[in-house]
Amino acid sequence: MFESLIPSLMSLLEQPKADLEKNTRALLEGWLQRMDLVTREQLERQEKKLYEAQQTLAALNQRIAQLEKQLLKP
Repeated sequence: MFESLIPSLMSLLEQPKADLEKNTRALLEGWLQRMDLVTREQLERQEKKLYEAQQTLAALNQRIAQLEKQLLKP
């Protein structure tokens, strides 16, 4: 009797387990999509662009300072 009861119980538990896994996966995927995550490559590209922009800005600031000095010379 117990030999047939255990497989019956196991089969009854399989469907809720599958539903729980499916719902949990959908919930996690939804959270991850809303977090707007990026790949390591995307992050590195953006860091490189930011570094280049900072270098350009520093050069422009230096050039402005030189031009201001020239204008203020008597």
